[in-house]
Amino acid sequence: MTKAILTTLVLALGLSPAAAQPNQVAADLEAKGDVLRGQGDYSEAEKCYTHALSLGGHQAALYNKIGQAYLRMHLYTAAQSAFEQAVKRNPSDAYTLNNLGVANHLQKRYDRAVKWYKKALALNESEPAFHYNLGGSWFALGKFDRASAEFARALELDPNAFTNMEEEAIIGPATAGDRGKFSYMMAKLFASRGDLDRALAALRKAKEQGYEGLNAVYSDREFGGLWKDARLAQLIPPARR
Repeated sequence: MTKAILTTLVLALGLSPAAAQPNQVAADLEAKGDVLRGQGDYSEAEKCYTHALSLGGHQAALYNKIGQAYLRMHLYTAAQSAFEQAVKRNPSDAYTLNNLGVANHLQKRYDRAVKWYKKALALNESEPAFHYNLGGSWFALGKFDRASAEFARALELDPNAFTNMEEEAIIGPATAGDRGKFSYMMAKLFASRGDLDRALAALRKAKEQGYEGLNAVYSDREFGGLWKDARLAQLIPPARR
């Protein structure tokens, strides 16, 4: 890249032309991209990261950030490609491996997503998001016991895991019945941990989503702490015998 082109790029992006050295401009572009991504301007952020890449910026980090911008733009194939480039350059970054799992999950490639989440967990077992995401792919594959085990581990690591993360991303396009089953599973987990208020909230959500197996709440032992709670009977009237 010639000095003239570099200076033009610097001015066009509103950066300081004082020291138009490629490495410094790449760092400034990456920082500008981070700000734009934080503001929700993912398209412009991706442009900044791509320009920074062309100027010799840190490849693994920039490809990862490009992938994250693509994810937010719902360009999942492009995101996957970017994350794959990042993993090639830094195969020991657990968060990039997790992101590659997310890109595959959102393309309904659930088996591949499981593979990448497991790789991420092999490097960092204590990250709640990795367990949460792996649980989502197991759920999508119909492996509900495995999904429940991963969700439970996420809650062990972070009691607010399901508040801090996006349910839409993990469930993805799904029927109302699938969403209802997911909410019921969450209700079970909360109840088993003694978090009865959140269990009731999840049951309420499952009911709104049309889940047909709600009466099992009176036989599933995890809900034992709610059986004498009037709020449960009001939400889900016991079946008449």
